[in-house]
Amino acid sequence: SNVEALERLGALFSKLGLSYKASDVYKQLLKLNPNNKAYQYEYALSLLQNMEYKKAIKILRRLYKESPNSKTIGYLYGLALEANHQPVKAFDVYKHVLALDPKNPKLYERIASILVDQGKYNEALPYIEKGIKLNPLNAKFYIFKAIILGSQKHYLRAKSYADQSIKLDPHDYRSYFIRAMIEDKLHQIDNEIQDLKKVVALKPHDADMLNYLGYTMLLYNKDIKQGIDYVKKAVKLSPKNPSYLDSLAYGYYLLKNYKDALKYSEEAYKLKPDDPVITMHFGMIKLALGEKQEAKKLL
Repeated sequence: SNVEALERLGALFSKLGLSYKASDVYKQLLKLNPNNKAYQYEYALSLLQNMEYKKAIKILRRLYKESPNSKTIGYLYGLALEANHQPVKAFDVYKHVLALDPKNPKLYERIASILVDQGKYNEALPYIEKGIKLNPLNAKFYIFKAIILGSQKHYLRAKSYADQSIKLDPHDYRSYFIRAMIEDKLHQIDNEIQDLKKVVALKPHDADMLNYLGYTMLLYNKDIKQGIDYVKKAVKLSPKNPSYLDSLAYGYYLLKNYKDALKYSEEAYKLKPDDPVITMHFGMIKLALGEKQEAKKLL
């Protein structure tokens, strides 16, 4: 019940990144003083960091309603809505906060991110340009420009912006992934694979990225055995994902190991028989095994 000690402890846990411990402390403080807005805010922040988005939104919605002109509450509420896959509501909140705080580059970044994700590139551009003016060292603005230019098929300019983003923040896996997509369009396959390897190094337990890298290596016939190893890691993380199983089947097909290729291809086809790539690979493997009638039906 020592409020001062609890306040210090909560602040310390927050600084140390121990949000789950901070959450317990602020919950206790709220029992002692339920109407304290500072405790409510810190509790909501710790919940958001713990990925308990719905609980955080419940608290922040009330705080935002009570204090609509609070820039910190509004921004955190927007983040919570975004994290909970409510971009339209988050957009409205950010726009309101932007009217209160028009020189905050973080708000331009969040609004631009939502618009880019929605494919509203023309609407996003003014926010991106304003954000760069306010904070030219924010890497995310440059990757947004790379995405937009890539969509317009200006691949060389897009790559230059991706390069700038990586230079500013070499630890953001998304910039490497976007640059890899651009390099694919430019047919710079070796560069694409190197960037995808950087993605996997930064996110070693991301099954999608592991499969994407592995399948790209298989597709372009770049170290098939290593490509299979990456796909195997993806399958280990998600054993029933039909796309990963199909990638593994295709890798064994390239090695002419048709027995293992058939095993994984059959499994992938059972899980997703309406996928054209999975069906095509299944047909190719059947054909390689001499099952021409079955192959013909599938192909």
